[in-house]
Amino acid sequence: MRKVSLFFTFVLFLCGVFAQDLPAPGANLQTLPTGSYVIAMDNANQTNQAGNFNLRAYGLIVHLLNNNVRVRWVITAGKMKDANDITVNARRVKPVAGTNAAFDFKAGPFVIFPQDLTNVDALIDGFYSANTLTNNDRPSVYVTNASASVDIRYDLIGFKPKAAILTDGGNQAIHTAYFTAARVPTMNYALSTGNDLFSKCFTFASEPHNDKTGAAIDATINGINSFVRIGGNFLAQCEAVQTYENRLVALNAADGNPSTNGGFQTTTGVTDANSTAGSVIQYPNPDLSFNQFEGAFSISKGGSLQNWRVNSGRTNNTHAHAHATGDTTVMGASVSKNRLFGSGGLVFYIGNHRFDDALTTLTAINGIRMYLNAFLTPVTINATCATGAPLPVTFKQFHAQRNRNQAELEWTTSFEANNLGFEVQRKTGEFDYVTVGFVYSKAPNGFSTSDVHYRFNDPAAGKGASFYRLRQVDRDGRAKFSDVRAIRGLDQSGQVLIFPNPSANGQVNISFESIHETRMVRISDATGRVVRQWNNVQDNLLQVEALVPGMYQVRVANKTTGVVSTQRVVVNKR
Repeated sequence: MRKVSLFFTFVLFLCGVFAQDLPAPGANLQTLPTGSYVIAMDNANQTNQAGNFNLRAYGLIVHLLNNNVRVRWVITAGKMKDANDITVNARRVKPVAGTNAAFDFKAGPFVIFPQDLTNVDALIDGFYSANTLTNNDRPSVYVTNASASVDIRYDLIGFKPKAAILTDGGNQAIHTAYFTAARVPTMNYALSTGNDLFSKCFTFASEPHNDKTGAAIDATINGINSFVRIGGNFLAQCEAVQTYENRLVALNAADGNPSTNGGFQTTTGVTDANSTAGSVIQYPNPDLSFNQFEGAFSISKGGSLQNWRVNSGRTNNTHAHAHATGDTTVMGASVSKNRLFGSGGLVFYIGNHRFDDALTTLTAINGIRMYLNAFLTPVTINATCATGAPLPVTFKQFHAQRNRNQAELEWTTSFEANNLGFEVQRKTGEFDYVTVGFVYSKAPNGFSTSDVHYRFNDPAAGKGASFYRLRQVDRDGRAKFSDVRAIRGLDQSGQVLIFPNPSANGQVNISFESIHETRMVRISDATGRVVRQWNNVQDNLLQVEALVPGMYQVRVANKTTGVVSTQRVVVNKR
């Protein structure tokens, strides 16, 4: 009974995490102690020198997260649009001291409890200085004079947001400008084609405008699909909404897999509805992260896709965040949840090519705020990219071999728990690993205590060797890598391939053609002295390190076939 109760506790916990991202979130009431800091996010209490909302508050929050400050995001569950999140007696403490008064903090303020304030004053001052901010262009921070009950939607402890701004549509400057305006540190965003979302620890990806087609765009869409299904967040703007949604519908319909038919938010795609939007807008989910802004947002500011209609069949918990009042089927902002468990896996859509070229109108500022709110909505995959704990999945074997123009990968797990699946990554030459596919777990609900077998075929027409690895991902977004396997290139013949030869750093790879045979491998130096030996090699890749400069003989005896091969390899001086 104890195991059963623990399981249901775990399920209830996951459901609570899941509900944070969806309509009708549950409240998480906590006491905000006296002496807490509040980073205001409403128009009255966070005003810049020009009298508009100070977008640099977002940059300050990211700066604090980068420096391991425990920041919490307050969003009151069930609130109406522009309602208060915190009402408390407080005073401004940064950039200059203010007087005590009763303050109403709206639009999702961020708070820091007193026990987490170590070095925070110095970090805030450092942010002002590093960005050459003066007067009211410095974000305002308040300190509470009394305790208050607040609804903590997200505890951002350990979360360091990092955005991949996609370049496939050629409009990356739009989203780069948002980060620049908000003074988000440059380490928290970078340009990307969508092939490095996992390896570079991105938490969020965005495409500002894309009306292109072709194999490269399809590869990016598939990469984004894998990214969000394991917990990354993604935002498409303007024509990218139609391009990504409708193309993914077509790609998923073509693959014959009913579990993936449809796009990120629909089963049949979306249609341009620009002419019927109107100017009166409703905000049906003002208590979710995307809608944390005060005042109006326009869904008709310009561009080839300002707003849209769903053709039919919403999916993945799709919910509108801004739609026309006269015709509620016309949407200008929406979100869907694309994974079953844990935080993240959200796809945000927003219309308009630009919200305004000048940052002086409320609708322009609020459009950028919605983008930055999506960027700050937490996921779990970043924190585990490099330092994740070992996952409860045991690999029994992993093999790769060439079969004409394709690589055949096979692997077996002997135990799986909470496993979502495996991202297949390939590396050729001096390039980084790229994602070439995702294989979902065959185990029921990701749990198995017996052998589970997997196969994946990848077109491999390269002339040089190709390296493969698996990035195993669990349903909470944690991940780890398998060992590396290699196959020879089309122009490389023989049952045994040794590369690089010569070696410049003492590292040598020995790759074998067959994956179902056992070998004895012996490396001897120029005097005939055996320096390395392996008696039962069954994997198709043996990686040798720390060979000193000199000439070596590599002898491979195939115990299965009896064939013996001998090759020379040279290690140059460093």
